[in-house]
Amino acid sequence: MEQIHGGVYYLLADRQTRVSGTDRQHFNRFAIKAVNDKGVEQAASIDIDFDPAYQRLQLHTLAVHRQGRVISQLATAPIRTLQREKELEALILDGRLTVSVLLQDVRVGDVVEYAYTVQGSRPEMRGHHFGAFDMQWRSPVHALHTRLLWPAERPIQFKNMNMDQPATESLQGGLRQFEWTARAVPGLRVSDEAPVWYDPYPFVQWSSFRDWGEVSQWAVPLYAVPPLPAGELSAEVDRIRRTHADAGDQVVAVLQFVQKNIRYLSVVIGAGSYTPSAPGVVLARRFGDCKDKTLLTLTMLKALGIEARAGLVNTRVREGVMQRIPSAAAFDHVLVRAQVNGQQHWIDPTSYPQTGPIHAISQPYFGHALIIDPATRDLEPMQQGDATQTTRKIRTEFDATQGIGKTATLTVTTELTGVSAEQLRNQLSGSNLEALQRDYLNFYGGYYPGIVSAGPMDVDDNTQTNVLTVVERYQIADFWTKGDKPGMLEASIRAPDMRSHLNGPRERVRNAPLAIPHPTVIENTTVVRLPEDWPVDPESNVVRHPAFEFTDELTTTPRLLTRVSRYTSLSDHVKAEDTADYAKKLEDARDAMGLVLTYTTPKAAAPAEAAPVSLEGFLWPMAGYYLLLGAAYYWIVRKFGQQGDVSVPVDDLVYAGFWARVGAALLDTLLIVLVTGPLLVAIYGWAYFDGSKMTMFAGPADILISWVAPFVAVVLFWLYKQATPGKMLVSLKVVDARTGGKLSVGQTIGRYLGYFVATIPLGLGLLWVAFDAKKQGWHDKLAGTVVIRSRRSPLHS
Repeated sequence: MEQIHGGVYYLLADRQTRVSGTDRQHFNRFAIKAVNDKGVEQAASIDIDFDPAYQRLQLHTLAVHRQGRVISQLATAPIRTLQREKELEALILDGRLTVSVLLQDVRVGDVVEYAYTVQGSRPEMRGHHFGAFDMQWRSPVHALHTRLLWPAERPIQFKNMNMDQPATESLQGGLRQFEWTARAVPGLRVSDEAPVWYDPYPFVQWSSFRDWGEVSQWAVPLYAVPPLPAGELSAEVDRIRRTHADAGDQVVAVLQFVQKNIRYLSVVIGAGSYTPSAPGVVLARRFGDCKDKTLLTLTMLKALGIEARAGLVNTRVREGVMQRIPSAAAFDHVLVRAQVNGQQHWIDPTSYPQTGPIHAISQPYFGHALIIDPATRDLEPMQQGDATQTTRKIRTEFDATQGIGKTATLTVTTELTGVSAEQLRNQLSGSNLEALQRDYLNFYGGYYPGIVSAGPMDVDDNTQTNVLTVVERYQIADFWTKGDKPGMLEASIRAPDMRSHLNGPRERVRNAPLAIPHPTVIENTTVVRLPEDWPVDPESNVVRHPAFEFTDELTTTPRLLTRVSRYTSLSDHVKAEDTADYAKKLEDARDAMGLVLTYTTPKAAAPAEAAPVSLEGFLWPMAGYYLLLGAAYYWIVRKFGQQGDVSVPVDDLVYAGFWARVGAALLDTLLIVLVTGPLLVAIYGWAYFDGSKMTMFAGPADILISWVAPFVAVVLFWLYKQATPGKMLVSLKVVDARTGGKLSVGQTIGRYLGYFVATIPLGLGLLWVAFDAKKQGWHDKLAGTVVIRSRRSPLHS
């Protein structure tokens, strides 16, 4: 039940098909439980599709099961017939109708049961039948049953996909019965970004076609080339013949005529699903789908004396069609294979208009195709040319020669060939340069927030070579940004086009392969022009993975940095178990491209270079300073100090409060700074106190003065005077918590080190004094000490 999808649980899915001669019946029965409010919405709305051109629909059952009662709504539920044209956005009109049933009074916990039969078969199949039964869905199913009833005397073949369960076969009234059943079938959700050909769901295929050759024979009459119609089409063929002497140029001219003059619109009502329209009809109405455009192209090529055949392909599963059972349902697209000067060329009349010589236009590639020809016996592999791959050459040029901290210019030149050029050309045909430039500006703005356009975009479309070049120009006001130290400026050199292609997958824990664009080649040359020589070491990096290869090389010359990065895809997918490694390799490639230029202004560098204070002329004043400081310490000890062996009875202890101890600590800190500060300045100079250059230790003298000397002084004061000077001034002393007497050497050392322990958790160990009954901090508890008020008050001494 945890896998329930959409709030419903399928208790039963029963699907049966009966074949008799050219007729076919599909019986379906479902029982669905609504487990929540969302499920009520889904279970109460039933949609059944059918094609009225050759099918009839009959409803058998429409009922709600509730607490042992069966409430039939077959005669009461509103039933409407709609023509929704669900694929209209894809320019496909199929004429299918939808019977929409809205059940009344469905509640959470109800079970909705409905059953219906769709009868009829496509006449263009000429008695052939084929189909498939899904044996697992995205939603779980409690009981799944499928059955095929087939004429006993007629051959049939089956093929299981992602399952081993054979059919249970029996004979029933002259029909062979094949059954498959399953119980408690779990739901299966496939990870996002999976390849279109990946289908892990188990299903059974069945077909009356014996082999691929028989499928081709079935399609031969459909694509029989008719005589060239007189009129406009005949005149166009004559024009092409006169204008182009080379057969390759004639093929391209025919292709361009069909692509430009016949808009794509698929009308697959009735027999139109498999049967192309006549070329004259297609030309007259100026629209058609892949079937119509293919037959029109074949007709024109034949009139020019060019050998060509139609080829059936599957744009979704591609090479996976080899695993499908022979049938007409194995394909979803048809295109043309032309024989030109002894070479085969695949062309797709439904593509956006293509330009250039035949070797420069991109050829469609779908793995394998079924050539429609009487001699065909099997599927044929398709060729994959260079123009088919996605190829982009990008030159990203930063010009920072105006000076450090000044605005830099960015010029991006992108050269696209083959399918890449055709895709952008098609994008431009449906948009405009202004909108495209705005999109590009926003893209680069994600890397350089202060970027603005520096002029209109230039587009050079060489239709003779099928090469399209785009030049963009920008200004980056914040090319130089503040670094993490005073006076430091940084410039991050990025190649946005390449980096965007190296982004990792959204979902890394997967149960399906990850699809990646293939074949793809991206070459990015980044040039940085600088106002002065820059100390950058050349470098070279290579990142390899079974799915891609990435190379990166940085070269330097005076005032010029050049980085060439190249990405080449090696596969169209990454195995699910390799996704983490793939993401790590992409990260390695992005890191290899990282380059940050840093510059520190001379004024900011001066404090860091400050020399230590010269002792010449400073020795006698410093000696006088420490003489006076020593006298002050002596007076504090004589005036406020007590003998270190004085014990206080435990019952008479008066614990020092939090604020008194804070005051004593501040006085001690001030006294330590007065002693150590001048020495540190004399040795390291004022740069010692530059926070941007601060390290834990400035040198051996720093360790001695800042760490060792205070430790020794404090321990000696605790041992011999039971208080530091700061505590003496506020009449406090440190004693053993158990005896009230003086501390041992171990206690003093442990108490000093305990300060660090008390400070680590945000000073909580020191704040503990304010809440503890004996006013002990964590360092006191670790050393077994307490801080008490002295019996003698400085006000009465």
